[in-house]
Amino acid sequence: MTSDASHLSSKLSLSPGISVERFGTRVRVNWQAALHLEGRDLSVRVWDISVDGLSFVTDAALALGARLAMTLLIRTPDESGQRVAVPLSIQICNNILTREGFRAGAYIETIDAEHKQLLMAWIERLQPSGE
Repeated sequence: MTSDASHLSSKLSLSPGISVERFGTRVRVNWQAALHLEGRDLSVRVWDISVDGLSFVTDAALALGARLAMTLLIRTPDESGQRVAVPLSIQICNNILTREGFRAGAYIETIDAEHKQLLMAWIERLQPSGE
């Protein structure tokens, strides 16, 4: 017999409260992004990122396995304050309901080479020393 919580989690397409393995180093960020969903842009807050995935907070319940387009807004590392729009293709692999909304985890499926270098520069800059 399934519990009410399990039934609700399944209905909302939520994942169990587990961490999804990523191979790259995760760093904490507070970046804005736009999730392109059903013909509209949904503003989301990215709170951790690695070269192969990211976690973000959104008001929308996203289906596990959904493939979506996202645009990250990342500052250039030269301290000019200029922001670069980084287009990504992602696949939702984790979706957990929290107080702030839905915390989704996604694999980065595609990112062009130039933007990947920018992302890697920020990851290297933000990772704690000794890693």
